[in-house]
Amino acid sequence: MSNPNKQYLYMSAHRDVVNLIRNAGSLELAINELPTDKHRNFKNEITDKRIKGSIHHELLHWLDDTFNNRHLQKTINTASEMGREKAYKGRNVNSTKFEIQSQMGNVKQFKNNTPEKVYNFLSFEDLVSSVPTLSHIYKILNGDEKIQWKKDLLTRMNRENLLGSNMKLK
Repeated sequence: MSNPNKQYLYMSAHRDVVNLIRNAGSLELAINELPTDKHRNFKNEITDKRIKGSIHHELLHWLDDTFNNRHLQKTINTASEMGREKAYKGRNVNSTKFEIQSQMGNVKQFKNNTPEKVYNFLSFEDLVSSVPTLSHIYKILNGDEKIQWKKDLLTRMNRENLLGSNMKLK
């Protein structure tokens, strides 16, 4: 997470993952306590892909804010003053343009680590399920907001030349 007001970045594992490991006493015991259908999501939170993706994401926020007149700092201050709902125009923060800006880093990293033949075969849904940050956002958004996020993300991917052959921009 980046904090533009205090000018620092910090990283941590997901709170639920940390608590589960702490309460179980070890990673192995924590995994054993989970229902089988939750193993993949739990392990996904602690993979190098997830951690590197998070670092990439937060560094992009920092660079974006630094080189663009501290616009994220201003947005966060506005959200603190008038409330998140008004500051983000009723949208979930994860579907905003400045978040999509940083999500591009996760997509680019995934594309760079995936053979071109494989990447071009993937659908948008395949991409989302393969990139932990996108998967999380896809799960928490609903209805029109999810549709708009997908449209904005695909538009940005197209602009950044990150659309695979099987990912449709409608």
